[in-house]
Amino acid sequence: MQLAKGTTEKMWRKALGITAVLVFLGFGAVVVSLFRWQILRGEEMSTAALDQSLTSTTLNAMRGTIYDATGKVLAQSASVWTVVLEPAYFADYDDPEATRQKVASGLASILDMEETEVYEKTQGNSYFVYLKRKVETSVRDEINQFLEAEGISCGVRLIEDYKRYYPYGTVASTVLGFTGTDGQGLDGVELQYDTELRGTSGRLISSRNALGTDMPFEYEQYVEAQDGNNLVLTIDETVQSGAVAIMMDVDTGAILGLATTPSYDPNDPFTIYDENLQAQIDALPEDEQDAAFNEAQLKQWRNKAVSDTYYPGSVFKMCTYAMGLEEGVVTEQTTYTCTGGIT
Repeated sequence: MQLAKGTTEKMWRKALGITAVLVFLGFGAVVVSLFRWQILRGEEMSTAALDQSLTSTTLNAMRGTIYDATGKVLAQSASVWTVVLEPAYFADYDDPEATRQKVASGLASILDMEETEVYEKTQGNSYFVYLKRKVETSVRDEINQFLEAEGISCGVRLIEDYKRYYPYGTVASTVLGFTGTDGQGLDGVELQYDTELRGTSGRLISSRNALGTDMPFEYEQYVEAQDGNNLVLTIDETVQSGAVAIMMDVDTGAILGLATTPSYDPNDPFTIYDENLQAQIDALPEDEQDAAFNEAQLKQWRNKAVSDTYYPGSVFKMCTYAMGLEEGVVTEQTTYTCTGGIT
């Protein structure tokens, strides 16, 4: 009996020792893991958690206005609207399915979209789904009238955005340049002074729950955009005309006009403005049209008055004649026989 009791105690001690080692290793592994994730990679994990729980939507700032020397507006931004659906709110209506169909039918007609496409976007539990961007104010008014008439108080939202307009069309187009769909300057003055003109974008920050579903409106944060600065050019819109010409104020060096013809309309810069040239491109074999189209775009955007070279002989004649008149060494009746050069 004494031998059996001693053997049992040894087994228990061994079992307890093994258990203690396992517990120590287990807790040690947990401590090491916690140290790794919370201390060494804590900032990384916090950022990842925020990325999963927050979504950020950019709100464009109003781009600054470009004026000519007399105060005429050469380029300006005006309000347009982004149409957003909030499908989760449709569940709050007495007949959610009928409301979705009503919204899909009405908005598809107003926005010139396929009804099935709009209907698909009304499904789900999201609180923010893009439907259409750059919608004019007249269309926004039509949408508001439709929502009011149908008693739709939530589920559709309109967010203000901006679109660039050039009131004088082709005037000074190669000087002004144009902007892209995101409002960034792509050519001319719009590109050169893009940082000053574009302002600072705002943010619409919305939250998601543990299931990845957008949270309601009250959980959003709105960071207001800061509008861009205005820009006043030395260009005079009245002077701005001609084939390829530069007019300068000789006292100040201010450029009063810098014209290039043919030109283009910065309201629609990607369309070939010369109809005859477009017809020539259309007549080319299909595999050659893209290259010809791209070349034509670059050619019409180029400001030839500052980018191209020219033979200055005729300019020298005018300058020499003016200096001769001013110094009194020639008169308006003086004649010359040009032999090609003189020292």
